[in-house]
Amino acid sequence: MPLKPGSSEATVSGNISEMVHSGHPQRQAAALSNARRHPTKKTEARIAELVKSGCTPRMAVEKARKEETMAEAPSGSNLGL
Repeated sequence: MPLKPGSSEATVSGNISEMVHSGHPQRQAAALSNARRHPTKKTEARIAELVKSGCTPRMAVEKARKEETMAEAPSGSNLGL
């Protein structure tokens, strides 16, 4: 079944749950579901800011996504390492 588009926690959680129930490992399901998220307006603004400062578009997207992931991770977790 295809993943549902969206960036809300409910959508991402539903996608992960669906993939785990279909036999994918938990970590793989989480990685794929998070990779399918659409960037938030804040992330899009950060990407534009990075491109204006001289980053290539691809590097800007990767850096903005990493910053977003690190901001969402609970303190003390190893998410993003």
